[in-house]
Amino acid sequence: MKSNKTPWIRNDGGIDSKQIPIEAALHNVIDGNNDELRGRCGALAFMYTEGKKEAAIFLYGLMAHNYNDIVRKEIIVKSFKDIETKEAAEILFRELNSIDSNNTTRKYIDEILKVLKKYPSELIKDRLESLMRDKKWSIRMKRKFEEVLIYNKHSV
Repeated sequence: MKSNKTPWIRNDGGIDSKQIPIEAALHNVIDGNNDELRGRCGALAFMYTEGKKEAAIFLYGLMAHNYNDIVRKEIIVKSFKDIETKEAAEILFRELNSIDSNNTTRKYIDEILKVLKKYPSELIKDRLESLMRDKKWSIRMKRKFEEVLIYNKHSV
């Protein structure tokens, strides 16, 4: 028999991920260390892929909350890989537009591009083409943007 205290436990003993409260993933997400953040972001991304679409909003908020911490933002960005929404794409492109490309930020930029590779073309094509025309970016970075477009075109 199902317990009222754990509505996410099914009668057969399995887990109904849609019933897991988002609050379970939020414990220590702000004050915890980076490993805790990684785990919580993974839990939120899992909840999103299992149908709890509101979980993405918490990830978007974590990006805003950690706006000045590139290490934590990189952890959060990795969890965006399965959240192929217009809002997530907007956040990622906003990051690219606001960041300077240098040795310190290159890994973070590469992580953003890795995530964008998985997004539908209609969410990224125009924005990547715009970045490729921006004088801010080096030839090397523009090639990386082009690689994302080529990869995306061939994976459709």
